[in-house]
Amino acid sequence: MTQSTNKRKIKIAHSPDSDDAFMFYAMSSGKFPDSAFDYHFGSAEIEALNQMAMQKHTDSLYDVFAISFHAYAYLQDRFQILRSGASMGSATHGPRLVGYDNVYKEYITNKNIESMRIAIPGKLTSAYLVLQIIAKEMQCEFTPQFCSFNDVFTLLEEGEVNAALLIHESQLKFQEKGFKQLINLGSWWAEFSGGLNMPLGTNVIRRDFDLTLREALAAELKASIEFGIKNFTETLTYAKQFSQNGLDKERAKEYIDMYVNDSTLSLSEDDIASIKLLFDTAKKHSLISTTEDVNLDPL
Repeated sequence: MTQSTNKRKIKIAHSPDSDDAFMFYAMSSGKFPDSAFDYHFGSAEIEALNQMAMQKHTDSLYDVFAISFHAYAYLQDRFQILRSGASMGSATHGPRLVGYDNVYKEYITNKNIESMRIAIPGKLTSAYLVLQIIAKEMQCEFTPQFCSFNDVFTLLEEGEVNAALLIHESQLKFQEKGFKQLINLGSWWAEFSGGLNMPLGTNVIRRDFDLTLREALAAELKASIEFGIKNFTETLTYAKQFSQNGLDKERAKEYIDMYVNDSTLSLSEDDIASIKLLFDTAKKHSLISTTEDVNLDPL
């Protein structure tokens, strides 16, 4: 990271996940010596970042946040989506709802999640919003128990909940802990939406920044992701340090391959349509409290 006083200081907060660290590696390690920016990074779990971004006085704390698309519904007046850096699920991967074998058998029999007590790693996560949509489409109700994403397995093991919603790298760890998948939310969303990717997380930038500055930052973030893809081994070595679930190098690579892809480089028009569908469906079911239309104007 450059220390030049002639550069504009930019403060960025991302989640403590290997895929987020992968995206920002080139920016954080001084790979762009001619950059106009002096980057400073912070890290917290995604729900903590959602809540932090919601506090208006924290505009001065971070200039760029990684947040859930769900949270963006309440942040659109102050932040703008960056077209690069998003995490999207797909027909093969996404957040997972898991439980022990008896709960799995009950789900298979009843085909719904009626009356389940479910560990939820964040009220403003996109995974929670989509699980609520699933419940509405199933015409059933469940009871959320909000917790840190680090606590979902513990709550399951201690019998505090029937099932747990997995986000982040825990998606790769549930089978070895003896749990079974009830729903792959990415697969469910692909079927529900006609083949679209499931919106999960995005990077946003302060709207009160000058447009020229926002455009320059957006371009450098895209270049950082491109650097990571072209220099995968070097970037993976750095990103693996951020793994919160003890993933080895191969599992960290698997996770990055899942969530650093074409949509991460640049949201497609199909991706934008999927984000719009998420908000439109959530509003139809009264799952988001904002009455405004969500402004999708990614930079």
